[in-house]
Amino acid sequence: MRWLKLLRSVLRVLWWAAAAAIPVVQYRFRESYRRAIGCPASPDCYVPGAELLIDMLLLAAGSAVVLWPLSAWYAIVKPWLARRASLKQ
Repeated sequence: MRWLKLLRSVLRVLWWAAAAAIPVVQYRFRESYRRAIGCPASPDCYVPGAELLIDMLLLAAGSAVVLWPLSAWYAIVKPWLARRASLKQ
């Protein structure tokens, strides 16, 4: 039964690692979209469809602000605290 606990822990870490990757994927999608519509690397872009770029950037930033602390808590801090508590007993 110990291996089931280990499997559950590994799956939990993988789940939160995937959640932490969501803002990175959103940002990479934004960059590929920017290149696809022909925007230059400079911040000013006046081609049709460029108005969505700021929304995509805000979505990626907001996702990072929410998901990265949650992922760090559930994938790193919480298991570490549980292990530390079990070692004390």
